[in-house]
Amino acid sequence: MANIESWGITEKGFYCPTEAEILAEKIKYAKELFGEDISVSEKTPLGKLLRIDAAHEQKLFETAECVYYSFSPVTATGVSLDRALAFIRASRNPATSAKHLIRVYGDKDYEIKAGELFRSRAGVVFYATESKVIDTPQTEDEDNMLYYTEICVQCTTPGEFGNVSNISDTVNVNTHISSIQYVKQLTTGENTESDAAARERYNTIIDGMGSNTISSIIANVMRVNGVHACIIKNNITDEDIEISEDLILKSATYAVIVYADRSLAEKIAEAIFEKQPFGILQSGLEVVTVMDVAGEYHNVKFSFVEEKAADITVKCTITSEFSADGKEQIADNIKGYVNNLAIGRPLIYSHIFKEIHSVAGVDDVTELTINGATSNITVSDIEIIKTGEITITTTEV
Repeated sequence: MANIESWGITEKGFYCPTEAEILAEKIKYAKELFGEDISVSEKTPLGKLLRIDAAHEQKLFETAECVYYSFSPVTATGVSLDRALAFIRASRNPATSAKHLIRVYGDKDYEIKAGELFRSRAGVVFYATESKVIDTPQTEDEDNMLYYTEICVQCTTPGEFGNVSNISDTVNVNTHISSIQYVKQLTTGENTESDAAARERYNTIIDGMGSNTISSIIANVMRVNGVHACIIKNNITDEDIEISEDLILKSATYAVIVYADRSLAEKIAEAIFEKQPFGILQSGLEVVTVMDVAGEYHNVKFSFVEEKAADITVKCTITSEFSADGKEQIADNIKGYVNNLAIGRPLIYSHIFKEIHSVAGVDDVTELTINGATSNITVSDIEIIKTGEITITTTEV
């Protein structure tokens, strides 16, 4: 049991006493004042008061401990970490809404207004981001002509909540629309940046102080609110390097690859320009014109990361130890592994088993497929893997 002199801030850091330690000191002091024969059991009035006071005092120590750790970005959490990020001109990435492309069939020349509401089978609501007219024919059969249009819809609720692939109905009855077919996910919905991710980004920015270096360019790009990750590929050889089918890293150039929404293209280009080494060419699929302080214009090249969805199906047998929210635990574990993969990193099929079996009550995994297959998913250095639809079926043994 620690002595009262070692409580609070010390040379070794902050020590937060337990409620039992505080109570013991209070009992000790009470006996010094009233005598050794004073009754301090939990059934006596004095004993009850001492215990109430010890509980309140322990809460104050916990609060003081939080304040103590809030001054350092390494240990700060919540709002305190947000304030630490402000010192390096950065802020926590907010939650973003998922965007999907759907095909809507219906009456020819009917206009779907921007804001039209659609929903998934589970009731997740999306709205049309633009107005589109149903005027594209699907069949040449004059008697059974079908018309459609493809339209972008965005989830009304930011976060991973909107990462579904079964948008199949309208919220309100619309007789002009006959059916809806899901096409693909355009943008993955992200939750508000976690403390761990914000702290890692803080360290990346600090490490990149300066200019004309790889770390300084990455750090400045990571300052842009909404950027999730950034890598740089440098080609110092005499040969061109194929990064992906679309991106060729030419000899004596470098490529900045950024995981962020495309609406941030101008801010990202400005961040690169501020720290880039002049005289060294860039390779990239995006070209943004930036003006310097002298009014001269420069082309900045970089590339956006492409998301690759992983639809995962799990079938397993479970025991009585499997909790009511066991399926959600499995899904969260899988998302935690897949959605934390870095740019260009493969999804290892066998690693999914570990995430499933870590949930109490899982007896055996009888089936596991990723995009319908039982193999790893590999990506190029311009792609990143994110979870698509996760389907979990359990059978009790």
